[in-house]
Amino acid sequence: MRFGIVFILALIFSQDVMAQSKFDRPKKKKDKEVTQKTQKEEKVDISDLENRYWTAKDTEFNVVQNRVYTKEKRFSVTPQIGPIFNDPYTDSMNFGLAVNYYFSERTGVELTWLSTSARDAELISRVGSNGAYPDHNTQKMYIGAAYNWIPIYAKLSFLEKKILYFDMSVSPGIGVTTLSSSHYTTSTSFTPPAAKTQTQVTLSLDVAQQVFLSEHWAIRLDLRNHFYQEKIYGSVSGSELNTKFTYSGTVMLGVTFFK
Repeated sequence: MRFGIVFILALIFSQDVMAQSKFDRPKKKKDKEVTQKTQKEEKVDISDLENRYWTAKDTEFNVVQNRVYTKEKRFSVTPQIGPIFNDPYTDSMNFGLAVNYYFSERTGVELTWLSTSARDAELISRVGSNGAYPDHNTQKMYIGAAYNWIPIYAKLSFLEKKILYFDMSVSPGIGVTTLSSSHYTTSTSFTPPAAKTQTQVTLSLDVAQQVFLSEHWAIRLDLRNHFYQEKIYGSVSGSELNTKFTYSGTVMLGVTFFK
């Protein structure tokens, strides 16, 4: 009898436990669903950001963004000075002025005026004392126009203290160079013929680099390459001897003001 009572109570208790277990399972599943939902809500939705930045119009992009110093639709003026480095007969210094207008950050135009101050090189002084004067011309002036193409814009670290911004341009152009035939001033008994002046069409291919100091100021370094035909006159006879093709190279340093 007692065994039967104990068996019945055990059976009732086990059914209660099973019922409780079955009741708790949906609760745990519900808690899990709530947790998953909360985690989903905490994730950042970046679909709008992706749609905005990965559109067809953005298939092309610039490597260097947000230029600190811009040139587009601006004028600049650059006074310059520098030597002609490949003339063996004279020690020449060019003084010049370049005026630029930029259509965009990559393109622009330039007007250039150069005036040349020249004196006989040491070689001329030595051979001239013996009457051996070489036949050549001396540059006097250049006026020209050029197209500016700026393929390079970059940033560099200066001593890890300051970021410098610079660009490099390549400028094909055309102009005229005024030349004067050799006329020596050495103290000898030889009297040179009167100097003859000529003006020759000149092709140019200049390379320039600008380092920006501020919105309005920059330092500019130019390698000016000029090519022209010139007539050579005899230093003794003064008559025309021949025509030759000439390359003239000048390194010039200047300070640019942007308006």
